[in-house]
Amino acid sequence: MKVLVFGMGYVAGFVKAHLPLGTQIAGTSRDPQNPLFFDGTAPLPEEALSSITHCLISIPPVEGRDVVLQHHGEILKQIKTLEWVGYLSAISVYGDHDGAWVTEESDCRSITPGGRDRKAVEELWQASQLPVHIFRLGSIYGPGRSVFDRLEMPKILAPGHFFSRMHVTDIARLLVASMERREEPSLYNIADTEPAAPNEVVDYAFQLLNRPSPPGIPLEEASLSPAMQGFYRDRKKVDGSKILKKFGMQLQYPTYREGLASMVAELPPRP
Repeated sequence: MKVLVFGMGYVAGFVKAHLPLGTQIAGTSRDPQNPLFFDGTAPLPEEALSSITHCLISIPPVEGRDVVLQHHGEILKQIKTLEWVGYLSAISVYGDHDGAWVTEESDCRSITPGGRDRKAVEELWQASQLPVHIFRLGSIYGPGRSVFDRLEMPKILAPGHFFSRMHVTDIARLLVASMERREEPSLYNIADTEPAAPNEVVDYAFQLLNRPSPPGIPLEEASLSPAMQGFYRDRKKVDGSKILKKFGMQLQYPTYREGLASMVAELPPRP
């Protein structure tokens, strides 16, 4: 495989670690010193895309546009070796379902700018005539990006609010599994098996640290940014079983409990 990643960030770094030996991988960055500098204003040189077999897009939408498709859509269509394109979307496209379970067939009813932009870009990729696989990711957590890294934040109590998340290692495993298969363009939710309220996750993290969990703040009393208000407005439980059944795989971290427990030993000592 020869993989090009647009947006070599947190998830893409774990994907790189799970790719088979011998895979060639390169990724773009907004750092001008990076050989594959891409800030969304101009395309990469065509030779940077030469003979790639797989292309992963993890750059978020810009006002309902996808800068990768805008600048490289026609170039990608001309690459005869290209067999897989993966677009990392988000479960925010579903909007509020009053706490019910959602699958890939559920209505996308988001009213937030982020959710609506994600859905608009999904549709652009689906209409691109490229072999596009869309992955709607739950909240991403993992080493260096988990509740352990924000223990000082208020614990919000929001009864009836359940959120879906996924350990970054399992995201990477599923993305690589998709890369290695030859299948028709597809759409998958990427979420673990147990949606949970944020305060439950906080309580469990403190339990693992043998520390008392802080008192909670009722949602209606919390000072939240517009983005976080939208996060709590959208109540749903995301069913991520489709891709597991299709690939015959099991999650390494099926719930937040296994995921957080795996990180405790790696945490720096407390002062």
